[in-house]
Amino acid sequence: MNKLPLLMLTATLAAGAPFAQADMSDNSPRQVLIHYADLDLAGTPGVSVLYGRLRNAAQEVCAPLNAKDPERASAFKHCVADAMSSAVTQVDQPALSSYYRAKLQGRNAIPPQTTARK
Repeated sequence: MNKLPLLMLTATLAAGAPFAQADMSDNSPRQVLIHYADLDLAGTPGVSVLYGRLRNAAQEVCAPLNAKDPERASAFKHCVADAMSSAVTQVDQPALSSYYRAKLQGRNAIPPQTTARK
């Protein structure tokens, strides 16, 4: 059973990118609520779905930074990375943490405990 049925993914756009303020109506952090009580985080399918939800939410909260300008594109990537790291830490599930680390290293993201099962 999941420790938390939902997670608030937050990104403070202004912290790493002062030029992002022009795109926002206020200076408050952008947030997205992610539900995951429906997922079994003991197996790869549930972990993979949650990772996708977190990634989509991170891209959504960082969207004002998404642009073709190299400086803004870099800020977007950093914003998404920070939001993902924070979200994975908040969920605090070993299988998700393993999956996330594998994705960061460009490896096949299969949590170790699921590979040992038959």
